[in-house]
Amino acid sequence: MVAARSGEAPPRNCVLWATDPRLMVREAEAWCAFWGEGNGAASLSGPDATPAILLGELRSVPMFRSVQPVRVRHAEAVGLETLQALADYLNAPSPSAALLLEVAADLGKKDRQGNLVLKDLKNSGIWKDILGAATVKSCQPASVRAYARDRARSEGMRIGDDALEALYEWSHGELALVVRALDLLLLYKREERVVEAADLQALLGSGGTPSQWEAVDAWVQGEAKAFVHRLAGLRRDPDAEPLGFLGMAAKQMRGLLYLRAIRAKGGDPGKVPPKELGYSYAFQVQKLADALDRWPEARIRLVLNRLFELDLALKGAPGDPWGHVQRVLLRTMVRAAASPP
Repeated sequence: MVAARSGEAPPRNCVLWATDPRLMVREAEAWCAFWGEGNGAASLSGPDATPAILLGELRSVPMFRSVQPVRVRHAEAVGLETLQALADYLNAPSPSAALLLEVAADLGKKDRQGNLVLKDLKNSGIWKDILGAATVKSCQPASVRAYARDRARSEGMRIGDDALEALYEWSHGELALVVRALDLLLLYKREERVVEAADLQALLGSGGTPSQWEAVDAWVQGEAKAFVHRLAGLRRDPDAEPLGFLGMAAKQMRGLLYLRAIRAKGGDPGKVPPKELGYSYAFQVQKLADALDRWPEARIRLVLNRLFELDLALKGAPGDPWGHVQRVLLRTMVRAAASPP
């Protein structure tokens, strides 16, 4: 029996975009709930999706529901052949399928003539065809401050004006840093329900001095600019050790391998208990799960080998150890679409 849908229908063939993947999660889940009629959607990873896999899902006969919904995360990273397959499909979409593309890139820029500027995306000509054939919806907040207020309000909390300004200064207006900082701040003040400026000092430090985990997070998420900025702060931190930092990076890679195994068995990586990965909080697992589509297994194993080699080299190499770390990690980074080279 097919479940009845409720609420206004989201676009059947839709492109969501934002500069951080987590900004699209709520909208994507609502789309999946509607078109999946309570049974979810087929979920594909952009880097791993081949034309055969993609079209196979879109042409599948839906069972126990009227529509076969297909969700493609990190669509900005699909290969050329798959991208062309998407464009061809959207020219004549199936009446029994629905397609959602999540694009982690800035699609809000226009030139003086009002045309979209797609320099963050490879094969921009094909992307123009796709964006012209589907409904495009932005999940990008109007501003960093607006995002912080709305995020706190959505969790039944409040962030004070002084904390808001302190957060903006601490992050230098970088939305990706604010997203991660609020993960910590809102958890830290869960009982008090109010975030104040003093909480930023206690939890994040002052003057924009980054923690090691923030630099590792930027590397895992492929945010080159943020990574270099955070690593520059670590150079000024007398308590930060390059070898310790490499150990943290390796821990994240091993965590990604573990979550890939969970997904391969049909499990939900985001639901893995934190203790299984050596963490204390669920949001730490969720951050890794959000990055999973960006890191194929072969890439993870290659990076682990590189980190091991770098660890050995640092123990006997002269020169600037943080410089060695930056060069190697930038080379191994799977860059976000909006991240500069």
